[in-house]
Amino acid sequence: MQTTGALPEVLLLDEPLMRSMTPAEWTWVLSLPGLRLGIAYSTMEFALACHADPALRRHSVNLLPLNVRLDVWLSIVKLIVHGGSYVCPEVIAALPHEERTEAVGVSGLTQRQLDVLQQVADGHSNKSIAKNLGLSIHTVKLHLHNGSIRLGARNRTEAAMRFREMRP
Repeated sequence: MQTTGALPEVLLLDEPLMRSMTPAEWTWVLSLPGLRLGIAYSTMEFALACHADPALRRHSVNLLPLNVRLDVWLSIVKLIVHGGSYVCPEVIAALPHEERTEAVGVSGLTQRQLDVLQQVADGHSNKSIAKNLGLSIHTVKLHLHNGSIRLGARNRTEAAMRFREMRP
């Protein structure tokens, strides 16, 4: 790869390109200072291999699927460009429990997801949560659903338990 002097701050690579990169190209990519790397994957196996790669773990690596609607995909890319991080919930859900908790951490949840999960863990109903947070019941259900996916939980009770495990 040739450089023009300006180094990228964000680099988005897809699975086919990564598979074709030489070791020298890969070393160059990983040597870029302060790089936010986005990896767009086609297969879950590749995403999990990237997540487990020690060289990638030292960088801010984002894992996003290629098989989502374009508007969703562009929103994820915009998040990465603006300094956020993203790991597809399906990748997190496929990790062993210990790694999932580490991968998500409390910071992997949005503030609203944290708020809703805290209320769920405290035993509140969706109706009560909606009233307490000034949200619609539908919005509460949406935050609970997305938070549950991030935690790899299959239901409300499991989400509350995993949320409590993560809290100090």
